[in-house]
Amino acid sequence: MTHTVENGGNLGQQQMTRREVLVAGARISAGAFAGAVLLDRMNPQAANATEYPSTGDPIRPGEITRFTTMEGRVASITVDDMTYGPDNGGYFWDKMLTTADRKGVNLTIFPTGQAVEENPDLLRRSIREGHEIGNHTYSHRPLDVMNPQDIDNEIMLQHDTVEEALGKPYSQKWLRPPYGAGAYFGQEDPELVQVAKDRRLAMPMWSADSQAYNLSQTKADRDASVAQALRNLGNLRKGIIYILHGNAVDAAVLPKLIDRLHAKGIRIKPLRSAVP
Repeated sequence: MTHTVENGGNLGQQQMTRREVLVAGARISAGAFAGAVLLDRMNPQAANATEYPSTGDPIRPGEITRFTTMEGRVASITVDDMTYGPDNGGYFWDKMLTTADRKGVNLTIFPTGQAVEENPDLLRRSIREGHEIGNHTYSHRPLDVMNPQDIDNEIMLQHDTVEEALGKPYSQKWLRPPYGAGAYFGQEDPELVQVAKDRRLAMPMWSADSQAYNLSQTKADRDASVAQALRNLGNLRKGIIYILHGNAVDAAVLPKLIDRLHAKGIRIKPLRSAVP
């Protein structure tokens, strides 16, 4: 499908595909959020919640959960924004995949569409090594300030970008709104919930957050930052959905978190297995 758009207000016109229109709109709109301080929205009050008694009940499209629902001693590790921060270049995405492969663990990864465009090889590697891909929108803008059409555009553009990178269809089951905006318990955005339901996407949030994005990423502070991030994750329990990000601190946290969970007899499963 093509859309006709005016070229800078001139009489001349150009033909743009649906994808080109959405990409242009996302990039222009994203400028309004550049540099915005939204870190407080990434730390819901539910972080480090008490152990959740798994029910085995499936989660349905449009529903929100902070815990795994699989019976037994199971937890999930999820990673958002694999190209977090300036000059990342996919380095930490690559490093965290290597760690997961060495530890024999599968993650659920929530990349933005822009990150996929920049690192299609890492997306393909993620799938090849058994990891699961969830939807984190195309441009990482808060969804709770958008109208339903813009929410849908952000979701579907990421979806299309993933499939283009893979060269084949890929069914995503999960939506994780950037910053968790619009999907906190008691603060659900009804328009976001309805779009997710229409697109048959459930919204698994998190129950333990390293908050490494608030910590120094420098080498000089690395040990202290990693120790603090591990403390932020709280006591290790079954039923927890852990959230990390693609940055230097969380790349160092990941192997330690895996080892500590395994030492407690907690199996690490991607969300597709932990939240049926």
